[in-house]
Amino acid sequence: MPARVCPLIAALACASPLYATDSWQCIGDAPDWRLDFDTAQARFVFPAPTEMEVVQHSAAEGRDWPRAFTLIGARDTAIVVLEDQTCTTSGGPQPLQIHVLTQRGQTPILLTGCCAPR
Repeated sequence: MPARVCPLIAALACASPLYATDSWQCIGDAPDWRLDFDTAQARFVFPAPTEMEVVQHSAAEGRDWPRAFTLIGARDTAIVVLEDQTCTTSGGPQPLQIHVLTQRGQTPILLTGCCAPR
C-alpha cells in the first residue's frame, strides 16, 4: 500500500461516525418530549403530537457535524441542532445530542435531549 494512503485510512478510522441512516429517535427529560424525524418529515410530541415537514437540513460548513434541521407544522415550528456527542437521559446513554428551539404560543423554548439513529 502506498505510504500516502495509510494516513488517509487512519484519518477515516478516527473520524466521527457517519450513520447509515438519516432517521433519528430523540427524547428529552424535564420537560418530557419526543421527536422522531428523518430528512423529510417529523413527529414532535411536546406535549401534544404534531406532524411536521423538514423543509431544510444541512451540516456545518466544511464538516459532517453538527447538523441543523428546520421543521414546520400546521401550528408549530422548530429548529433542530443534532450533534455527534454522547449524552444520557432517563432512557440511558445515546450516541447523539440534540437541541430543539421551538415555542409555546409567544414563548420561545429550548429543549435538550439525546438521539439514536433508527
